[in-house]
Amino acid sequence: MKQFSIDSCFYFTEDESIMLAVYVDDGLLAAKELKMAHELVDALNNSVELERMECSNYLGSEIEMVKNNCEARPSYRLTQTR
Repeated sequence: MKQFSIDSCFYFTEDESIMLAVYVDDGLLAAKELKMAHELVDALNNSVELERMECSNYLGSEIEMVKNNCEARPSYRLTQTR
């Protein structure tokens, strides 16, 4: 994975199929395919102890699943209120 040049807390794969945000001891992983996410988490779990969970809020941003009848899988919307 490559580190994002503007913000060192973000990482992504060359093809941008996986994105990872890390802040202190919290992380948020997004992947185009669930299998990719599981493979990365399994690999990371060999180095550090990880806890998997559903996420509806990350560092003040709300994460909402948006079901779209036109697509086979849902999309997600990130919003931040201040």
